[in-house]
Amino acid sequence: MAVKAFVVANPTVDYVITREGGSRRIGGPPYYMGLAFKALGVEAVAIGVVGSEEKEFIEQELRKIGVEPRLTVGDATTTFELDYRVKPRRSKVVRRPSVKISGLVEGPLVVINPVFDEIGRVEFYADVSAVDLQGFIRSGGEAPAADIVHFSDDDIAIEPRDLIKYNDKWRIAIYTTGSRGAYMSVEGRLYYAPSAEIDVDDTTGSGDVFLAVFSTFMLRINDPERALCEASMYTAGYLASKRVERLQYGCEVERLG
Repeated sequence: MAVKAFVVANPTVDYVITREGGSRRIGGPPYYMGLAFKALGVEAVAIGVVGSEEKEFIEQELRKIGVEPRLTVGDATTTFELDYRVKPRRSKVVRRPSVKISGLVEGPLVVINPVFDEIGRVEFYADVSAVDLQGFIRSGGEAPAADIVHFSDDDIAIEPRDLIKYNDKWRIAIYTTGSRGAYMSVEGRLYYAPSAEIDVDDTTGSGDVFLAVFSTFMLRINDPERALCEASMYTAGYLASKRVERLQYGCEVERLG
């Protein structure tokens, strides 16, 4: 029986701008994490809010990649403009619903991954739980405690040694820095994994792929160092091909302190 992962986050409509031009497409953690979970043989469930006009389209797109949509109709679909012509990327919220995600979520793997401020009164229970900070940083909200926390240098810039402070709330804290690799703190011990240095402008969804793979491997093998390299290799494969596949490279985790 396949493992189920619950992604608590709004699907989005994204306007992506790069040096090559612009495009409009479905996005958000339910979509990009769904791609990763499907590649790993995990059944994904999306819990979020969408506008009535986009609901049918978004549900169809999620089902195409094997994600079960459990979406509430709100007054708008979260819409972003993502500009990759600058570094770090510029992210602008164009529309967002006033209706919040609420209720009880329970399963083997639960990921709280808001794109802005859509998390309301949510209780969750899981064998492995994870939180992505991007939406909480954007909105100024307080992120819940979980087993794993992830954020990137697109969200906030920190000194890697400061990652250890996040272990006061989360057992495992991960800070990804694109081509400069990923840092991880586990109960006060700091680690580093190099990246495959894939040079692309559009990195939309890469953080979602990373966290989906990392949390899945933690559920399956409970080995943070192995999970860090697997997440890095699958993310490299996604950036290189826009498909979630493992790109083997010399990923060796280094203990920094």
